[in-house]
Amino acid sequence: MSYAINKADVTCKKFKGRGPGGQNKNKVESCVRLIHKPTGIKVEATRERDYTKNLVVAWEMLQEKLDNLAAEQAAAAKRKAYQAKPDAAFSSQIRSYVLSGSHQQVIDHRSGFKHPRPQDVLNGDLDGVIRSLLSAGD
Repeated sequence: MSYAINKADVTCKKFKGRGPGGQNKNKVESCVRLIHKPTGIKVEATRERDYTKNLVVAWEMLQEKLDNLAAEQAAAAKRKAYQAKPDAAFSSQIRSYVLSGSHQQVIDHRSGFKHPRPQDVLNGDLDGVIRSLLSAGD
């Protein structure tokens, strides 16, 4: 997943390098700092001795950081959607089959359909269940 960078959203600044490295590093503004305004992400490229090389490196670094941010946001959205799903706990079932005792029945909790002979439903007589689901969708 690649984040598209709008160049109008990026501030580019040149600056002189710091520390040891010869006269060129201390005299010439060869380092680059890019700031992505919408996210506040800052990257600096000071490795190369040439401004254009550092600029290319800085854009690559910014692209990588923005791609990582987009991936993190997508993962967070996926986690949020996963956490919002209902638990597969007791009483969240679709259908109940009461097979023992004198009060035998099948109850479809989505449509409220009740069938007094669960053995018929278990043997494949699902016409009543299907009709009730179809009429419940109207």
